[in-house]
Amino acid sequence: MLRIGEKVVKSLGEQVYNYLCDQLKTRALSPGTFLDLNDIAAKLGISRTPLRDALIYLEVDGYVEIVPRRGVRVKYLELSEVKNLYQIIGSLEATAMVESSKQFTAEDYAQLDEITAEYRRMVELGNLDDCLSINYAFHDYFLDRCENPYLARTVRTLKRRLYDWPRHTDLLADWERVNLGEHEQMVALLAAGDAQGAAAVLRDVHWQFKTQEEYIRSFYAGSSSPEAEPDGLG
Repeated sequence: MLRIGEKVVKSLGEQVYNYLCDQLKTRALSPGTFLDLNDIAAKLGISRTPLRDALIYLEVDGYVEIVPRRGVRVKYLELSEVKNLYQIIGSLEATAMVESSKQFTAEDYAQLDEITAEYRRMVELGNLDDCLSINYAFHDYFLDRCENPYLARTVRTLKRRLYDWPRHTDLLADWERVNLGEHEQMVALLAAGDAQGAAAVLRDVHWQFKTQEEYIRSFYAGSSSPEAEPDGLG
């Protein structure tokens, strides 16, 4: 990726990678299907080289798998993988919250109050994409200020694996209200000087698979392998 002045210029391979992720997110590509590489290259007007580069990154990031003598297949997002991702993200974000909040001022708490108020408005409007965006903004507030770019980059990469898979297009209103309540609880604890308590809510409730499992199963309905054992997550 090149940076010219303030403009970021992505390589062709990165652009193809993002295109295919968007195709997956919008269900234009479905888990379990094989990619028609010739069709993709023709549709994008590119050679096989940038497409091959994009597929390498997609395989590394867990979106596709190479099936010998058959081609490239879009992977399913198994619930066991979601469980593992939740555990890692929760631990890392809790660390970011504790570290970043050490420097917080009254202005930071006012910003967090504004973000949660906007989240409440988006929940009431019932738009999933807007809810996801403001949810990201809340979590990014801590990642952006934790002064550990490796941690922040790791969390964002793992989150993309969660949110770029096909998901329920309708708002899961109950889940959004639960998330909102947890955000408000974390902000209240932080404002009271209890960063460890806020981090515990983030790690042990907000990013706890067992606590959120009912909603997760609905959110990713159809994205998991039909052969997966529904109750084999422990």
